[in-house]
Amino acid sequence: FNGNRYTIRGMHGSGALFQITNLRICNVILKDIYVNSNGSAWTAGLVMTCHPNALIENCEVHGIIKLLNKEMTGGGIAGIVNNAATIRNCENHANIYAQKYYYGGIAGTGGIIENCRNYGTIDGLGVASYMGGIAGSGAKIVNCVNYGDVINGNFSGGITSSPILVQDCSNYGYVTGAWSIGGIASTGRVYRCKNYGKIFSKGSLTAGIVADTNLDIYLCENYGIINSNNPDGVGGIVATFKGGRIAFCKNFGFVVSGRGIAGRTENNTEIYSCENYGRLSSSNNKNRIAWFAYGKLSIRNCIVDCKYQDGSVRVAYIDDLSYMAYNYKTGKVLFTKANSNSFYMQKVTKKMLEEKGFTVYLGEYVV
Repeated sequence: FNGNRYTIRGMHGSGALFQITNLRICNVILKDIYVNSNGSAWTAGLVMTCHPNALIENCEVHGIIKLLNKEMTGGGIAGIVNNAATIRNCENHANIYAQKYYYGGIAGTGGIIENCRNYGTIDGLGVASYMGGIAGSGAKIVNCVNYGDVINGNFSGGITSSPILVQDCSNYGYVTGAWSIGGIASTGRVYRCKNYGKIFSKGSLTAGIVADTNLDIYLCENYGIINSNNPDGVGGIVATFKGGRIAFCKNFGFVVSGRGIAGRTENNTEIYSCENYGRLSSSNNKNRIAWFAYGKLSIRNCIVDCKYQDGSVRVAYIDDLSYMAYNYKTGKVLFTKANSNSFYMQKVTKKMLEEKGFTVYLGEYVV
């Protein structure tokens, strides 16, 4: 079906425009819709169910979608999407109100979602779970952006809750809820993503990128403020990391009562070439990259800026057992740490840092 970019306006009812498809639907614009589902298991603005090989592209939905049945799943464009179906180049501008599981601006669950945008608010009304600006759960999401707020839910993310993969995505929306809240995802595999939105949780597990995962995180950046009423697991990149590798990630946002990269690490975790330049409100000057809970934590080639009223202190983590701290404004070396039990006032040389893989710029390190 090709809608040729004509607008269908004022659709009211309990279901989507299309019930089921395994074909291509393109160039459809829905405006001023009002979908108030009553008794259905799932619904959406455009398509309720996408079967294998379905393709939805170049479509828009504007209006209000209410999914108030307590067993409901849905999204602005599609409800349930088979993992062999694709949604591409679509936009959701509808506000979605939900009460149970799996809600997203583009899709409820599943599918391959590419180059999509969400501008609508996703509101869990204080009881819903597994919500995201793009998809609720189970999707592969690539090159998508969320501008809408994702609020009043649990296990929520600016892009999705629990994906197969999120790659090259960005969130600008405010993400808030009671538990397990991430700027990109609540859990799952995340690569090359950025969060600019404010992230807040009433409970624990709050992070700029992923709330809780045991899958590797690469090349992600957070610029948003991260805050929680419960400081157990608050991080600029990840709240609780349950083993694996965090590499080439950066935090620039203010992390309230948390750590610059990982709020909590468990099992065998490696943090490699990560950087924190955001303000950290914790008074603890040590371990500002991550808090070690149990297992083994390896921190290598990382940088932390710890901002104070009298200037900035930069901490360079050289390897698992040593780091140096210095004020990069005055050039004064404050201390170097050689092991977990004692401090030494010896300086770390430029050669030593370069041997460990750091790029040393003129004036950056004092030698």
